[in-house]
Amino acid sequence: MNRALRLAVDMDDVQAPLVSPFLDFYNPRHGTAFRAAEFKTYSLPEALGISLEDSIAEMRLFYRSGLLDKIPPYPEAQAALRILKAEGDSLYTVTSRFGEAIPVTKRWEAQNNPGIFTDIYFSANGHVGIGTLSKKIICQKLSMDAIIEDDQRYATECAEAGILAFLLERPWNEGYAGHENVFHVKDWTPIIDGLQRMRRGERPTRA
Repeated sequence: MNRALRLAVDMDDVQAPLVSPFLDFYNPRHGTAFRAAEFKTYSLPEALGISLEDSIAEMRLFYRSGLLDKIPPYPEAQAALRILKAEGDSLYTVTSRFGEAIPVTKRWEAQNNPGIFTDIYFSANGHVGIGTLSKKIICQKLSMDAIIEDDQRYATECAEAGILAFLLERPWNEGYAGHENVFHVKDWTPIIDGLQRMRRGERPTRA
């Protein structure tokens, strides 16, 4: 008999885009032309060549802009989450958003994924040094079976703690070849397949 899983699902660039909408907000104000496809790191100070303080300030401005509410979900992510919920899995959003983004995120999930998630947890953001509990600690406390991520740093930390991670391919994790418990995937199809194997007590396979 298949067992239900406990799954952590990241928000930004997993459930919905963030880097591209943020750059649409950032570029006109600074006369720059950054593109998400060129990002090789999820660290804004490194990617934009600005200070940590300025990167935090820019994110807070974006969070307060009203644009976060209007970002549409990825259709494929939305469909996959409904499949996982129908399988009986318990789903939790685990995101490193902070400050002004917290109430917006709760509204967004209620509007776009009603009845899908058991709860939302806001972790520490390791890139800007805000918050206390890491995604790894939250996943351990909640006895998660797996996490679905795009940030290789968080995926690897969870993998090292024995939590399987599905790392969705993005420009900032291109070429990842890290921990054996991290499965680098192109889209949601191998995630659905891998989780089905886990319900049967098997280990996901690599493409």
